[in-house]
Amino acid sequence: MISDVKLGVNLYKFPSFGPEVEPLVEYVKLAEDLGFEHLRLLDHVVGIVAERHGGIAQTPYTDKSIIRECFTLMAYLSAVTSKIRFVTAVLGLPQRQTVLVA
Repeated sequence: MISDVKLGVNLYKFPSFGPEVEPLVEYVKLAEDLGFEHLRLLDHVVGIVAERHGGIAQTPYTDKSIIRECFTLMAYLSAVTSKIRFVTAVLGLPQRQTVLVA
């Protein structure tokens, strides 16, 4: 049934929020206020030197990007929201200890 559809939003360009956390928090709170069910984050532990990787020079995840660790970010955002859920779309498991991911 169409009423069972749950929509979420992406936070895939979170480096574009810059070093301040407030615009990111405002975005997430607005998503929650608008009734979105979840927020999807991508995991990038480090950015790339885009100039060395021809076809993907437009990536927001460069060596100059502010990339927040997704588990820490989810923990922080869960403290300032009340009902929106957080999911990872991509997670670099080999870059983390198994027990921390669990």
